[in-house]
Amino acid sequence: MSKKRKKKRDSGKQRPEKESVGAQPRPDAGSGEAYEKRRARQKNEWAAQKKQRERKPLPVALFAWLATGGAGIAAVVVVAFLLLGGSGSGGTTEPTPTVDPRVSDQPIAATFEIEADDDGQSVNPRFTPNTITGKAGDVIELKITNVGSVAHNVRVSGADKEYQPDAPASDDFATDALQPGDELSLLVKIDAAGAYPFRCDLHPLQQTGTLILN
Repeated sequence: MSKKRKKKRDSGKQRPEKESVGAQPRPDAGSGEAYEKRRARQKNEWAAQKKQRERKPLPVALFAWLATGGAGIAAVVVVAFLLLGGSGSGGTTEPTPTVDPRVSDQPIAATFEIEADDDGQSVNPRFTPNTITGKAGDVIELKITNVGSVAHNVRVSGADKEYQPDAPASDDFATDALQPGDELSLLVKIDAAGAYPFRCDLHPLQQTGTLILN
């Protein structure tokens, strides 16, 4: 080989590699403090993503169910309170005939409406009307409404025309006390004609009336 060709080949070995225009030296991806920080950050991100994928939606659904159920329970409690007497003693009740074996299973022949009224506690307690006329032997219904401001009741004397509120075998026809706004029905049946007094037991001297049977 000629000296000229050998020299040319040797000079090619020593020629430095050309660098690309604008190229930056690539950092070593496998070592260094920056690499360790990046790997740690990636591990944390992967762990968070895995935890999110494994998380079940049960707590959210359970919370929604409990919220709905709680509202439903509250609604049920309110309705039960109203149905079972939450309206209080001042609410109006439907007239219900007083059960009495002397008038049970017998048709009502006549109905009369009576208002129990007053101008305050023990101030002019009264019945309107205070005279009722019916037929002896008929079942008579008295619909009493308390339009006053205090409690009232109605007691009709029996065949003996005497009030016997405490007698075990009393023949009176009576209601329980009616609170303001309440109404109630009382069934009366007396076979003999005559005038039978009635009164309010809570105002016995002032609040009176007469049931006349022909």
